[in-house]
Amino acid sequence: YAHILRDFLHTRYKTYSKELKRALQFHKSYIARHNSQIYEQLKTAFGHDIQQYYVRLNAQCDAMSDWYGTNISIYAFDYLSHRKENRMLLSLIWETALSQTFIDIRKKYSKKQINDNKVWAISELTAIAIWKKYFTEYDWNSVNVGYPELMPHQNKITKLFNTKKNFDEYLDNAVKLFKIIKL
Repeated sequence: YAHILRDFLHTRYKTYSKELKRALQFHKSYIARHNSQIYEQLKTAFGHDIQQYYVRLNAQCDAMSDWYGTNISIYAFDYLSHRKENRMLLSLIWETALSQTFIDIRKKYSKKQINDNKVWAISELTAIAIWKKYFTEYDWNSVNVGYPELMPHQNKITKLFNTKKNFDEYLDNAVKLFKIIKL
């Protein structure tokens, strides 16, 4: 089946090569203009430097992040949307925050202490808390986590995030909370 997927992806990238080149130009330009601001706000949110992330434009799906490393993937054709800069920022912030939270939790807690599914849940909810607090120039108030099973916990996590002394304390409290939550 690997060859079928490889052929599909090759065809997709070949078919959309012109649009992908335009998307790459838009994304490179956007990142060049906003990277330092995004980095500083994320650094403040996490309370520490974050590693350089590598962004891959994809033609298949929305956004994805690597839970154990610093690779993220965002939808190439967001540059065609009505609010393309907001959409681009949303993808970058969301996936970077998701990945970095996962990495930070795994530095402190093993899979025996908290499973990947719960770390993912904390990471998703942390991404929302971060952009609602640090990226206020955009209308994020209407954005909620897209997973129904996480909705009941969004306000609790946001409150923990907003009242934290530091990110480390926040992670400890979020992990403590999610150890008792069934997902």
